[in-house]
Amino acid sequence: MRGVGRPAGKFINRMNRMAVPDTLENPAIGTMPARRPQPAAPEKEIKMNKPTNVHKAEYLLKAMLFDTEKAAQLSAYAWASESSRWNELVTILASQGCDLPDEDLRELTKYLSDLGHLDIQRLAGIRLVGDQVDPSDEEARKIVQVFKRKKVPEKQALQILLQLCQMAASLVSNFGGKIQIYLRSSGEAMLKQAPKLFPLQGISSAATRRIFARWFQKVMNMPVLLQDAAVSNFCKKNDISVAELVEAADNINLNLAIVDELLALEAVN
Repeated sequence: MRGVGRPAGKFINRMNRMAVPDTLENPAIGTMPARRPQPAAPEKEIKMNKPTNVHKAEYLLKAMLFDTEKAAQLSAYAWASESSRWNELVTILASQGCDLPDEDLRELTKYLSDLGHLDIQRLAGIRLVGDQVDPSDEEARKIVQVFKRKKVPEKQALQILLQLCQMAASLVSNFGGKIQIYLRSSGEAMLKQAPKLFPLQGISSAATRRIFARWFQKVMNMPVLLQDAAVSNFCKKNDISVAELVEAADNINLNLAIVDELLALEAVN
């Protein structure tokens, strides 16, 4: 076969040297510009989202929560979920604006929560016109309809919703949209003062902080971290920082008091 054995490089060089005419003659349509070969577009690099240490911490916490033996030992905490704590605040606020019995109020709150209407970011995003909720806002209309099904007058429903939107907007602006970060800011301030206000003979400042942190967890369900050996060992073992662990707990709305309990159980096992 002719051409077999011809070096490929020479053939390619000849093709590269062939001139491309500026125009082409076609009897049917006349002279037309020649189409010059266009350089191939560079391939775009596909960037994959790499899992972060926070995602890893979230996974580890969720895995521990699925352990039924561990979960059974956490029932003493009224507010294991920060979402439940927020829902309680919503129930109390709504009780100031309508006359529903407590049982009906809690059912209303649960219904709103199950539908996603109590999501803090969503509430903060509802349109306001001056000091009133925009009644044409789609999310607002859905929430008001839920109130009306529970026999709450529209005027009262809009007033309660306005207050919820204002609280949500403040949480988003100041505390990342997390009720637990608001509580923790006060708890951490008190824990910082504790060693100064209560100097204890023979006990270090760090130990005093842990004592008060544990007390806060037990009597107030305060979302603060003990920062004890179980926490530091867990973080070191899994190559995550304490800050990443806290962020992960906040992302899945898990009370840090529960995190301490889980890590203590994990250390024993």
